[in-house]
Amino acid sequence: MLGGDNDNNGISLYELEREQRIAEQNVMLKSLGLIAASPAIVGQQPFSRKRKVSENSKTTSGVSARRTKREPTNKQLDQQPTTPVRYSLRSRGQAASLSLDSNGVLSEGNAAMLDLQQVILSESNSRARAFGDIKFERDSLLDQLASLSDSSHYAEPGVSSTLLESSKSNSANEYACLKSAFPGSVKVIKEMIFAIAVHPSTVFQCLLLISKPKILKKHLPQDKLLSFVGDKRGALALWDISDTITKSKDSTFDIDDFNPSVTVFQPFKKPISKIIIPQHSTSVLLSSYDGSIRSMDIERGIFTDLFVHPNHRNEIVTHFDLSYPSSYIIWATDGSGACVAIDSREPVEMTRKFHQLSDKKINTIHLNPADPNILAVAGLDRTVKVFDIRYMGGNGQNHRRKVADDANDDDLVEPVFTLEHSLSVNSAYWDPSGKDLLSTSFDDSIGLWKNVLKSREAGLLKIKHNNQTGRWVQKFKAVWRGQDGFYNDRQKAAAEIVLPSAIVVGNMQRAVDLYGPNGIRLASLTDVSLTAIPAVNVFHPYLNIIVSGNASGRMNVWN
Repeated sequence: MLGGDNDNNGISLYELEREQRIAEQNVMLKSLGLIAASPAIVGQQPFSRKRKVSENSKTTSGVSARRTKREPTNKQLDQQPTTPVRYSLRSRGQAASLSLDSNGVLSEGNAAMLDLQQVILSESNSRARAFGDIKFERDSLLDQLASLSDSSHYAEPGVSSTLLESSKSNSANEYACLKSAFPGSVKVIKEMIFAIAVHPSTVFQCLLLISKPKILKKHLPQDKLLSFVGDKRGALALWDISDTITKSKDSTFDIDDFNPSVTVFQPFKKPISKIIIPQHSTSVLLSSYDGSIRSMDIERGIFTDLFVHPNHRNEIVTHFDLSYPSSYIIWATDGSGACVAIDSREPVEMTRKFHQLSDKKINTIHLNPADPNILAVAGLDRTVKVFDIRYMGGNGQNHRRKVADDANDDDLVEPVFTLEHSLSVNSAYWDPSGKDLLSTSFDDSIGLWKNVLKSREAGLLKIKHNNQTGRWVQKFKAVWRGQDGFYNDRQKAAAEIVLPSAIVVGNMQRAVDLYGPNGIRLASLTDVSLTAIPAVNVFHPYLNIIVSGNASGRMNVWN
């Protein structure tokens, strides 16, 4: 019978057993000292969560209006906890506090934070600019360099260009014959190479050896091919290339175990952006991303400041050049698009006038070898601009304009003319004759701007070239052969006797490309032992020698 399981009160057998089990559990909980479930709610039916909707809360359509948040009563406010709201020290602009535990020891997390802060502080101090003179000791290699800086080792103005007539050959054949001077790449400096300069001291010896080798060879000092190299950490290396070439001819030579003859200095702590070796001088000029230009005096064994940017903590010196015919005037550019003329004979503390040439970073500045009043700059504004320095002062009002969207409302000097690329321009250099401009851009082109100072004869030859170097390879900057040969009268006279001009630039396929002044590729230098991209390339100021450097501090020589 269906109702047989119910008692007189209508309670089922299952419900009776359930209440009995609950009672037994309560007894057990009481014996354990735990609070038992309230008898009042034992067996209570689940309550409904539906809320009553009052008549006042209904709209005319019968749908309840949206419930608004009720304001808390005074009693509720009094019952709320009074714990203050916590804010992080970082959000309050304060340094993190490292508290101790009850034993006076830093907790593991605080100790790790302290170690991190010390590492950051140490790194910041290690990259801070060193003010004042920096002394260094001369070694045998520097002694040789000082002796090579004597004027007798350079070509004099009276040297005739006929000395090289017998050695001139077809340019294409000449450059196609270039090959690596030694197998593999030599580790010269620790970090990525930013700048290279080859010392020009061998030119006079080579000219005389070509014309009268048997008579003059025994009267000349030992030939030395030397190069200065700057890296991303501000280190400067003096490399004896001649010694490396000589030792590489030994049958037991192993490039992996070879230690080249190198002297390393630390004039800066940030990248060296440019190196210039003035002729007939025992000094080397260097610029850095720490916002300064220094002179390395080889005879005195000291680095001295020539210029410190007034905002050196936030500004960099991106590039500089010397004004011909005086090697005392230096033109430098910074990361904000300004340039400044510096007389190296004046005190470093002297206030100097800046000229705003662009509203973005300038990558290079180069003065025209034929007319020192004309200079060219290239930078992130995607242009090559040519200026006349005679109109960069207060007199040239017609050559100035204002930039409306510039936050500082700085005056921009109006250029004589502008040459445009579609992306940022890495560099722009005049050819040795001062007629053509050579530009390298991230739009994958090398621009040959012909006869730019003569509007009727001006033209453009565009060379398609992969310039997408990325983050870990230094930017390509195509340079002319002989462009470093214009820093005074004697050097200009010597430059007139060099072989025909050419252009050198790195190649993403681990090669070095050579082009003629007409845009035709002359050669592509490569070697099976090359394992990295030779991004930075320079010619010897006068000889048919190319020196290359890569991102790992290794170098090659092509001769």
